[in-house]
Amino acid sequence: GQNSDDSNEGEWKIVFYAGHFSFEKPEDYEDSGLYWMREDGSGKEMLVSETELVMGRKRETVYDALLSPDGRKVAYTTTHGNGILIYDLETKQITELAGGFSPSWSPDSQQVAYISSTDITSDGVLLYEARIVDLLTRDKQTVIASRDIIMEPKPNTGYFWDIAWSPDGKQW
Repeated sequence: GQNSDDSNEGEWKIVFYAGHFSFEKPEDYEDSGLYWMREDGSGKEMLVSETELVMGRKRETVYDALLSPDGRKVAYTTTHGNGILIYDLETKQITELAGGFSPSWSPDSQQVAYISSTDITSDGVLLYEARIVDLLTRDKQTVIASRDIIMEPKPNTGYFWDIAWSPDGKQW
């Protein structure tokens, strides 16, 4: 997405998480957080700290940070699968959106597709669903479930990991 700040009109920004995998001391959190920078590597800026991103939960980290196509929000997940969270770049607010992982923005930035772990069978098969959530209404729609496509699931395995929209938003 492009930055909406008039002073940087037309400059592409790259969003990324930087931090530590071992949080042994409080100072390990100091430089951990969500950053962005220009595509040439200049203008690196921390947007929000690790502590804020994980909403005060200890021993968490962020992954799957993804800038919305309109450049106004960042979707991300946390290590313990607490769900998809949205960081609003304009209001600086964090909102928990849905339980799941692997977020993917619709081209119009109005919906997020994601994967959700739904159940585990008695023989250890992990069941997943691909879902879409509308940012405005919070309505969720299941698109497909792993049980609908896997004929002979094996114990301790998962089948959905990534999801993506087509550029026109009509398929993913």
